[in-house]
Amino acid sequence: MSVVINYMSADSIAKRRAELLDRANLSLDELRVRDERYMLAPSEQSTLRELEDLDYLEKVS
Repeated sequence: MSVVINYMSADSIAKRRAELLDRANLSLDELRVRDERYMLAPSEQSTLRELEDLDYLEKVS
């Protein structure tokens, strides 16, 4: 098993976040509310997890 490490600039993080939100056609808050209510499709769950990962990366960088 190998580990993949991706380095992202703040601009790259912002661009990826915008792409994910555009694809989901929902805001981050809407995704979180739907997640709390167990109303997300599997693809939307994946999108939300990636958005949360990006938020973490942005905070620690």
